[in-house]
Amino acid sequence: MGDNIPLNKIKRVFMNTEQPLFSIIIIDSRSDKHLGWVQTAIESAKSQNIFVEVIVVNNLGRKKTIGECWNIGVKEAKCDWV
Repeated sequence: MGDNIPLNKIKRVFMNTEQPLFSIIIIDSRSDKHLGWVQTAIESAKSQNIFVEVIVVNNLGRKKTIGECWNIGVKEAKCDWV
């Protein structure tokens, strides 16, 4: 139960060159069946009126629980607010 998801499986999207105020974590466990879901979630985050960091944790094999994926995202977050 370690955090063994390789870093190349975690995608970080910065919405602006300024330091983001918040980190948003998206756990991708269903985009193989629901195409466009992750892109819609990222677009929703981009539409915010504040600068955000979006972290997408890939869990398509569903080898981790949602809580484990959340913890991985929190460890990767660069902002104080998640």
